[in-house]
Amino acid sequence: MITFLALMPVISRQSLKRIAREVRHWRLRRRIHHTLDELARAINTIVTGWMQSCGRFYRTPL
Repeated sequence: MITFLALMPVISRQSLKRIAREVRHWRLRRRIHHTLDELARAINTIVTGWMQSCGRFYRTPL
């Protein structure tokens, strides 16, 4: 009999791949005409949403 002592819910591999694909589509390296503040304002809401939904319990993999 196996006894579970702890459960650490983490982001699924599929979700992690989807997020990585989305970040690559932003093409941040090509946005040299934007300031760091402008880039942060553009992506903060998206990244915050990912952290709240996918990284609720264990954020390290995210």
